[in-house]
Amino acid sequence: MLSVTGAGIEDVLRGVAYLLWPLVALLAIIVFRPEIRDVLRRIRKGKFFGQEIELDKSLDRLESEVQALPDIPIPPPAPEEPDRDIEVRDSGTGREDIQLTVERLRDTRLPAESSAESDIDDIINQSGSSPRVALILLSATLERSARRLLAATGHIGELTRTPSLPQMIQLLERVTSLEPGSLDVYRNFYAIRNQIVHGRGEVTSPEILRAIDSGISLLRALDNVPRERNFVYHSGVPIYGNAEGTELLVGRAIMLTTMSPSGEASIRVFPTLRAHFQPGMEVAWEWNSGQQWGRAWYLDPDSGQLLHAWDGSMEFIGRDLDEL
Repeated sequence: MLSVTGAGIEDVLRGVAYLLWPLVALLAIIVFRPEIRDVLRRIRKGKFFGQEIELDKSLDRLESEVQALPDIPIPPPAPEEPDRDIEVRDSGTGREDIQLTVERLRDTRLPAESSAESDIDDIINQSGSSPRVALILLSATLERSARRLLAATGHIGELTRTPSLPQMIQLLERVTSLEPGSLDVYRNFYAIRNQIVHGRGEVTSPEILRAIDSGISLLRALDNVPRERNFVYHSGVPIYGNAEGTELLVGRAIMLTTMSPSGEASIRVFPTLRAHFQPGMEVAWEWNSGQQWGRAWYLDPDSGQLLHAWDGSMEFIGRDLDEL
């Protein structure tokens, strides 16, 4: 009879354990499969601002908030808006000038309505190959849309040079009649975006695509906010300090075609020293209070007539919205 004692027994037991371990592990997986699945689901939790956020629940909440997103009212003009934006049709120089303005507006060819649809197409195409890159692109497009909205309504100067989306949303709430927190859905999207892009946990493509889907709805909502839009009709014409046209003033007049939220068009004329304006360019509502003009007339480029421009105005310096 073979007897095993001492170190030999220990070696035998170690060998048996080695052989049986795969079977024990397989049995544990079969028996405890639901519990293991639950543990793995919890592992996907990440840390953000000191609080644990479960991505699935955050995405569920984001989707429900998008469905309940309130209408964003038209932001009121910034306090710096001058009160001397005299329209050509109201210049008081006679019926002939009013008719001239009507014909000018009829012939004006404005760019198509502002739309983020081409950007959305790019985002969707990118999401097919790299959802994470598409989410970053969407976030940047959202920031640009918010920046353009605030610039078009004269409020972008109230922020830092490179504001974040939450900062712009906070300002948008302040300059509208919305209660603080009404647009938290944008902040929540931004938080989820940061969690996905900068988080250490594993995030699946379907989860990223859910965030993209909600973000696209938010982008469309911002892009469709009704607001006044200003396009360059003429990039600059001579201005004079008297009705006879003998006193040439420094600077030139910028002629804008203004489209109201309801679609009505008017021509407005302001002084400027800037040279970046090009016909058809959509511009921000921005002013330089350090430069001001008194009563002036301008040489209309269509009729060749000398028309009254303004009684007083600050310098219009609106930047190209496409460059913001």
